[in-house]
Amino acid sequence: MRAIEIALKDVKTIARDYKALAIIIAMPIILIVILGAALGGLFEGAGGIGLINVALVDLDRGQASAEFLQVLGHESIADILKTVPAAREEDAVDLIRTGEVAAAVIIPEGASDFASHDTKSFKVITDPERAVSGQVVASIVRSYTGQYSAVSAAMRNLWPLLGTPASGAPGNVGGSPTTGGFVQKVQERIVSATMRASGLFSVTEEKSTWITAKQYYTASMSVMFVLFGGMLGAKSIIEEKNQKTMSRLFTTKATRTDIVVGKTLATYLIAFLQLVVLVAFTSLAYRTQWGDLRGVFLVTASLALAATGFSMFVAAVARTERMADALQNFGIQIMAFLGGCQYPFYLFPPVLDTISRLTITRWGLDGYLLLMQGQAWTAASRQAAILAAMGLAYLVVGIWRLRLE
Repeated sequence: MRAIEIALKDVKTIARDYKALAIIIAMPIILIVILGAALGGLFEGAGGIGLINVALVDLDRGQASAEFLQVLGHESIADILKTVPAAREEDAVDLIRTGEVAAAVIIPEGASDFASHDTKSFKVITDPERAVSGQVVASIVRSYTGQYSAVSAAMRNLWPLLGTPASGAPGNVGGSPTTGGFVQKVQERIVSATMRASGLFSVTEEKSTWITAKQYYTASMSVMFVLFGGMLGAKSIIEEKNQKTMSRLFTTKATRTDIVVGKTLATYLIAFLQLVVLVAFTSLAYRTQWGDLRGVFLVTASLALAATGFSMFVAAVARTERMADALQNFGIQIMAFLGGCQYPFYLFPPVLDTISRLTITRWGLDGYLLLMQGQAWTAASRQAAILAAMGLAYLVVGIWRLRLE
């Protein structure tokens, strides 16, 4: 009970501090508007990726290419992707250079030959200046080739059971047209059933609704500034220690546990309420689509815990407010950059992308973006769990090293 009283007192104190509220509420809203407008080009339009023109070079002209064209004609893909036929790979590259298409897909010769043991690779060529469109096209091709490889493997195991293909041609096994016709029908049914039943469009549907600049920077600024909000709790502890007001609490019936729990709870409430205000305001004022509210609540609660843990860690390490400010400015800015809050993390090189996964900001941003893409709330459970684990780790170390006297 005393811990709750201490927590509510600290929350009320912050609520009366208009300067602090301006930093944790007004500042992220201003930056969301500025960054969303200034860097919208990285997202190829504030309304999304729009229609993607893709050059298609069909060197196979068999069942593999026919099935791929059916995939591209699916309603979930046809709305965002338009194919432009090209005779040769060189022609497709020229279309990319002139800006007529964002990417090119080359279907290799012999892709439909299930009897062949040679690896046939679909090639995707993208325009480096249109990274988002390239990623969408590559995702569609990867999804298709993954399913088609499974079909190919099944057919390769079927050939030996029925004889050796004559001249390596499908449909003519052991020189028997009857057997060959049977195999051909089996081949077509396996392909058709696999493509229908295996959830081929699960990946492409997730990518078909891409993140707008406004959505991205709404999430990224919220993730970054919740760390600043959490730091208000750390500064409160350091300030009370330096001003000797903390010692007065020990003259009451409050124990050390009451004080630590109260301060921790206050920091968590500040961070959580800050995120709730930002989510609610941007949803109403800017019509930002955050996605499934259950997932938003899960990520928000976990992110607030991570911010609280980081704040208590800084409070334990820093002995003065100046040192806390230095750790805050340096630590949060580094995490903001590495976590993709200032520059889209999907454009990071592999090494930087790996490093970014060590930060609170990356997992918080990743969780929100998954929900904004329209995925179910359970899709963000992994990100929420990692955030909670990071928060608890920081919190345990922080409380262990925290000195209140």
